Amino acid sequence: MRAVLLLLFLHTSSGFLITDVKPGLIKVAPGEAVTLFCAVDDDYEWCKFYHPSGSFCDFEWKRSTGNITRQTCGLSDRVRFHGKYDDRECGITFTATEEDTGIWKCEIEEYVTWRSRGAGRVQTAQMNVTVHTPTTQ
Repeated sequence: MRAVLLLLFLHTSSGFLITDVKPGLIKVAPGEAVTLFCAVDDDYEWCKFYHPSGSFCDFEWKRSTGNITRQTCGLSDRVRFHGKYDDRECGITFTATEEDTGIWKCEIEEYVTWRSRGAGRVQTAQMNVTVHTPTTQ
């Protein structure tokens, strides 16, 4: 019984934390490539990036195929997944437009074996993107 309680305690006290967020703040011109990136300290199953408008792009780790698969994405085909799942990374790359200015958010949910979305702990981080046309003098 003590061993079971100890294992339960160790499992519930283990971390699922954001370990890296890049960039915290970025300023780019329209047409430039932007990469937003979050990493966690344990396996994740779902990763979602929110645009300042509220639309989002959702990615899921598919164990059966061994890859990240894009699910719902309200940001059309201009957003691509960026990162290495084995390194617990989740990111996106896109070409900047002025509509991309604002606070972006990544939301990552931990992997829980044989469970569905909502069963794991969720971590979030924010990135501030400014897309500004440079003035010429």
